[in-house]
Amino acid sequence: MGPEGSPRSAYERLRAERPHLFVNPPDCPIEIVADDATGDEVVGVLYEDPYIKLVKDPVRFRSGRIGTYIRIVPATVDEPVVVLATVPDGRIVLVRHFRHGCREWHWEFPRGFGEAGLDSVANVHKELTEELGAAPKDVTLLGRLDDEESDGRTGVYHAVVDLTGGSPLTGDAIEEGIDQVRLVTAEQLRSMITAGEIDDMFTLGVYALARAAGVLDR
Repeated sequence: MGPEGSPRSAYERLRAERPHLFVNPPDCPIEIVADDATGDEVVGVLYEDPYIKLVKDPVRFRSGRIGTYIRIVPATVDEPVVVLATVPDGRIVLVRHFRHGCREWHWEFPRGFGEAGLDSVANVHKELTEELGAAPKDVTLLGRLDDEESDGRTGVYHAVVDLTGGSPLTGDAIEEGIDQVRLVTAEQLRSMITAGEIDDMFTLGVYALARAAGVLDR
């Protein structure tokens, strides 16, 4: 859907709501300039939905040339999350998820956009309940992954889930393109990564954080 009002008016609202997105740090090689600096070229919020905003900024490059730069920012300021979920015996939970963007299946850790009004821990509960059909316990922050192409810092969490009764796929999970849940040991996870069976950047980033934190050695 298009932005409410004109792209420029939506852009001004975004500037007012999230001024940190428009800061020009010292020696910034791509400087955001006034939104009329490009003349007649359309700039502003070109698209938005409940998950993302597509923003076209007017910028001055280091050479002095005025142009535009497109970026994607989250629709809300609420933090998206990705979760390293383990069962009580230490095995790790993977979901097989079809990603529309690349039209491929991926083995990955559960994750989701930040939902307005939910803090990060509540969002972890929401995602695991939707994708695994089980509420987590012992939720612990491991760190954050920074998507340098957007205003996106994703919270990385470890949580324990009880799947002793199996993990029947919920309607939400099926609707989102998840068709399998798999439990693997830390060694099996490492082997899948080494073999190229796992190449999702969020899952790989979480794996690195979890190894650094010693979570996978427990």
